[in-house]
Amino acid sequence: MPEKKRKEILYTTAFDKNGVLVKAKDAEKNEDYFCPFCNGLLILKKSGKTGKGSKRPHFAHHAVSPNCTPEGVLHKSFKLSLMEKIKKQISEKTPINIEWECLYCHTKHKGNLLKYAADVKEEYQFENCRADLALIDRNNNPFAVIEIIVTHKPEETALNFYKEKQIILIQIVLESDDAIDKLDTIINFPTSVNYCFLLQCPNHVEYRFLRKPNIENKKCNSSHHFVSFEIITDHYFGFVSSNDFTDDEINIALSKGVVFQGKQVVCPRCESLREYMSKINRRIRRTTRRF
Repeated sequence: MPEKKRKEILYTTAFDKNGVLVKAKDAEKNEDYFCPFCNGLLILKKSGKTGKGSKRPHFAHHAVSPNCTPEGVLHKSFKLSLMEKIKKQISEKTPINIEWECLYCHTKHKGNLLKYAADVKEEYQFENCRADLALIDRNNNPFAVIEIIVTHKPEETALNFYKEKQIILIQIVLESDDAIDKLDTIINFPTSVNYCFLLQCPNHVEYRFLRKPNIENKKCNSSHHFVSFEIITDHYFGFVSSNDFTDDEINIALSKGVVFQGKQVVCPRCESLREYMSKINRRIRRTTRRF
């Protein structure tokens, strides 16, 4: 199947004279606008026409700027818009909910991007790489980075550095210049998040999160009381419960009266009944074969 042709990317954002980022569709004629990438003077192209052959509202440089591209402007405009949104939500203490699928074990995760975030910084400089955006925790340490991809993916050295330092890598791939209009949806469903806290994941990294055993009395589906056991993982984006146990955690559970079938927690009365019925059925089958 031939590769789908990407829609032409235009200069669809600019700074006004007050340094406010403006979309071409919202811009007014006879005002001064400047390029977010090179600061050059821009001309608003907004005919009001629609249909075949007409272009979307956009800007054009007043003078040729060889080192400036629409892709560069899209990258910077989206980055600034996302940073502004994150700062606003942090100050208002409102979440940014995200969902992602682990690229290695395909487990689906969800959480609040800002659970541990106290700040966000642009062009954050690490030892040997620089991140588009970095989420900073209350101790002023970066715990996650957001890389916005229009033409260039992060370098291999950066990928290795993030993994080695246990820094969560969130990648957002932008396909068209209307990405800023879809910013809320795009950040809710990032292209990839290199963060999985399941022990059996083939790409498991010892990220900084806390696993808490949760042992309590419950009723099974047959209304029998039994001791249940689960692990509550307190991670950077929220809490999640799982039956993903280590051997040490299983030993703790056994000492509290938890009954396992393999690594599955079971109700002992139901399990005993199941084993009893299994024996009866085996006897019936043996008896039936004799006749």
